[in-house]
Amino acid sequence: MIDVSPTTANANNNSPKVMVFVSDEDSMGVIRQSLGDVGLKNASFVAGNVTTATAAMAQGPSPRMLIVDISKVDDPNARISELAEVCEPGTAVIVIGTDNDIRLYRGLKVAGVAEYFFKPLVRNVVARACDDILKGKGAATSSATSNTGRLVLVLGVRGGVGATTIAVGTAWQMAEVHKRWVML
Repeated sequence: MIDVSPTTANANNNSPKVMVFVSDEDSMGVIRQSLGDVGLKNASFVAGNVTTATAAMAQGPSPRMLIVDISKVDDPNARISELAEVCEPGTAVIVIGTDNDIRLYRGLKVAGVAEYFFKPLVRNVVARACDDILKGKGAATSSATSNTGRLVLVLGVRGGVGATTIAVGTAWQMAEVHKRWVML
């Protein structure tokens, strides 16, 4: 899973802040303008896609934010999983593609992608997402700081296996140690 939490900084301070791997000039131009709108003038742009980004991340340090193109890529969720294997924790990933597909979007979000946009890109929407990620808010915040709930299910396949004990212990741990609101 790709970690998009702002508290996990890259260990290497020499890593670039933003890297962009996009296959078409129109998207590259919109991203360049969007990053300029949020005050980033020195992002690294490479003509390529998620496969190119995976190869680059395997060779060097990961940036704070990575924008990758999944257009014309077979099995984009698998390619994003490969990218997650080589990215350092703390790298927020924005994915752009051509498909307006909710199944693709959900799969990317489960993999830990911060945001997905389909082409043609909209400058102010991309700028807002980049700004939120770089400032550590919005789509890039970790689940521990978000206001959404979390469901933990403990299930025993038959009676007497200790599911209730584990559920009570987990609820206590979350309430007392992690200071979370818990309903059991």
